[in-house]
Amino acid sequence: MRQQHILIVEDELETLHILEHILKANNYKVTTAVNGNIAFEIILKKERLGEQIDLLITDIQMPDFSGEELLDCISLIGTTFPIIVITGYGDEELQLELKFKGCNKYIEKPFSKEELLNSVQSFLKEKYKGKVNKV
Repeated sequence: MRQQHILIVEDELETLHILEHILKANNYKVTTAVNGNIAFEIILKKERLGEQIDLLITDIQMPDFSGEELLDCISLIGTTFPIIVITGYGDEELQLELKFKGCNKYIEKPFSKEELLNSVQSFLKEKYKGKVNKV
């Protein structure tokens, strides 16, 4: 089975590198972006090449092109994959808005490695009906 591909979008470089390390250590293919604009370009390129992104993990509060703007753009092109939002600045109203925009899971910072991996595995297991990496 091919490695599942996760796109991480996070402007805080330390957090980005930690997430990347955790996921790569658990045998996921990882691509990173520091804002929504770069992430959207990656998504468009992967689609043109016929390559699949299996899961998106994105922060919401980012300069230049936020996670919300990214979700809006993804929705406009009709691309579908599970989306996990990570943020330290959320509330119930934001959670509802994000759900409407396609967010499948909302995780507040700080979160544990186990919470992250359980969420990732849960979505990929659902997507591939049991064909998922072990944590």
